[in-house]
Amino acid sequence: MEGKRIRPEYSATAEGAHTKAEAILRRKILEYENAGTVFKPQEITLQDFLSFWMQEYVDLKLEPNTYYNYEGVINNHIFALPR
Repeated sequence: MEGKRIRPEYSATAEGAHTKAEAILRRKILEYENAGTVFKPQEITLQDFLSFWMQEYVDLKLEPNTYYNYEGVINNHIFALPR
């Protein structure tokens, strides 16, 4: 691998190609917009959300140093506040 990103390509050749391409585009846009987990505001606390976010996003997709930096900011600046 040369470090180049592999982009998926979709082709539509034949009668109705334009309609088929539009349908694929609409489906992919919906997949992109609906990706991730959605929470209703009244169902989760900030602490629960940040714990979920740290485990499901930061820990899996970012560098370990970023994880520790975010963890420090959350613990020292958000949850250190008097309640």
